[in-house]
Amino acid sequence: SYTAVDRLGAATEMAMEVRVIKTNRAPVVINTEDLVYSKLNYFDVRQFTQYFRDPDADQMTFNATVADESIVSVTIGQEVGQYVIETHAAGETIVTLTATDIFGLSTAQQIKVTVVNNKVPVALGAQAIMFNRLAVQQAFSFDQYISDPDGDELTYEASMADASIAS
Repeated sequence: SYTAVDRLGAATEMAMEVRVIKTNRAPVVINTEDLVYSKLNYFDVRQFTQYFRDPDADQMTFNATVADESIVSVTIGQEVGQYVIETHAAGETIVTLTATDIFGLSTAQQIKVTVVNNKVPVALGAQAIMFNRLAVQQAFSFDQYISDPDGDELTYEASMADASIAS
């Protein structure tokens, strides 16, 4: 109900119905993930719509900021709803993504981004493997031939140049 009162205290009351036709809700986060990159100067094109949706199906605009731009930078392409992460240096930083609907409600989320400068395994030196008799089976440890400067666990694969001689 609605009441109107003048300066002298005279009042009148009126009942009225109020209907809310449309409410607006802020965009919601639909995906949360940490990102890990193992290369420097790497470009990763991503879609904002992988992270947000609007429960009212309103059109959204997007923004992205980076806590430490010496580690990664972000470029935004509004027309297609994309953003591009470019890696610069090893380290860890936070990328904040924001979605805003056409009525001004916003939702933000933070993504941890880790960049490691993964170095390729190093051959320590090749040496011939000699057998002095036929039908010999022998196991080898490849870690004496190849090393990883980052200390990553390696998997190995060996092949023979001439399988008729050895397999």
